[in-house]
Amino acid sequence: MDIGWLQDFLTLAETRNFTKAGERRNSSQAAFSRRIQALETWLGMPLVDRTTFPVELTAEGYRFCEHARDVLAQLFDARISLAQGAMARHGHVSIALPHALGSGRFSSWWLKWSQGMALSCTILPGNVGDAVNALISGAADILIYYHNPQQPLHLDHLRYSQIVVGSETLRPYGARHLVKSGKLSLPPASSDEPVPVLSYGAESYLARVVDTILDHQPTQLRRVSVASCNMAEILREMAIAGQGIAWLPESVLAGCTDKLEPVGDERWTMSLSIIAYRDRHHESAALDRLWQQIKDLHPQSRPKVPPQGKRPARGRVHGTPSPRRKTQFRGKTMETR
Repeated sequence: MDIGWLQDFLTLAETRNFTKAGERRNSSQAAFSRRIQALETWLGMPLVDRTTFPVELTAEGYRFCEHARDVLAQLFDARISLAQGAMARHGHVSIALPHALGSGRFSSWWLKWSQGMALSCTILPGNVGDAVNALISGAADILIYYHNPQQPLHLDHLRYSQIVVGSETLRPYGARHLVKSGKLSLPPASSDEPVPVLSYGAESYLARVVDTILDHQPTQLRRVSVASCNMAEILREMAIAGQGIAWLPESVLAGCTDKLEPVGDERWTMSLSIIAYRDRHHESAALDRLWQQIKDLHPQSRPKVPPQGKRPARGRVHGTPSPRRKTQFRGKTMETR
């Protein structure tokens, strides 16, 4: 039994739509559906009537909603209470973030952020779903993640404070000798030419960003997936070995710039902000001191928040196209879905 299943079920009960619920939980529809089925298997009864649209809860599903809310509330209250007590005694904070930022940038951040304060930290690296759940559940005091207005994290900006702590560019790279010789290129020499791609897993935030980049290209890329992994560091090593093109953030390029070469021009890139989030209601002297120091060191404006109820742009693999609209992309006005 995973308490994340309870959060999944309550989100589905609210939205009555597997696709929307999966988006809110920062998960693909297929993975989200599997977790609901796992919960039903654990309980030994169906909770959702899948023959209707929008989906309806079964009688048992309605009854289980109340139990799930009570269980989660008690668990989170207990965890937060214990965590706050421990932090008050030891000056400790927990920080969730993706592997790429953990290995590439966190060390230098922490040196600046904790300077002059007797603080220790626990680092919780993981994919976007794990990291967001850690913040929501109270397991993490701070979440640090990538942000782009076209692929925002679904966090309530009224509940969670936000600070822009940096920026990066997600860019396609290939082994230097293959790019220089023209064996790897974007766009390819022919529209029918297959392009070997080192992909992020479907539940990865960067996978959605790559899909958004490709959706803005005038012709569809004939992608051949060589490998799939949520860790940019592994895709980087495969790209260096000449196994394909990988879209990589700058944080994983240290020491590799002589082995990798950018592929294509700026059309194939995407700018990403790096945002720190904290729960406004999570009270802790250690967290408050650290947050104020981060704010003082990064006096930047907060990221743009999409209007409530408006769905963000999505890649092809994440849902059906939305109506066409005009948008600005790298300084050019174009129609997008």
